[in-house]
Amino acid sequence: MRCYLPMSKSEFARFMESSQMPCEILYVPTSALALEYGVSDEEEAEYAALELARTDAELIKKPLIVALELSEVSIASGSEIKAGVVTGKYSISYPDIVALYLIYGADDELEWYDASESAICMAKIGE
Repeated sequence: MRCYLPMSKSEFARFMESSQMPCEILYVPTSALALEYGVSDEEEAEYAALELARTDAELIKKPLIVALELSEVSIASGSEIKAGVVTGKYSISYPDIVALYLIYGADDELEWYDASESAICMAKIGE
């Protein structure tokens, strides 16, 4: 299942160094999020989760959203604290990354990078 995690440049750098890290909050395309956004397609729910992650990332000044592919079983071990936001004890690793999204401004499109382009993405983050 695709889920999203906002990160700062320094958090992502530490993650890349160790290739794994714990996290407690994930943005997930849950059925509650799909209902709230009025979507029924899985792809639309994933987009809603990404947009929710973006909104929160902008509020907490984290310019990067990491898209991860995690098992539904590991995500289900958490608790949904609001539609699309799941909290729990997760361990993510580098192979879980499927894409990176850079946020430049509230009105700008997210800039997409493949996981293999993490160095290029890091060089563009202005922290």
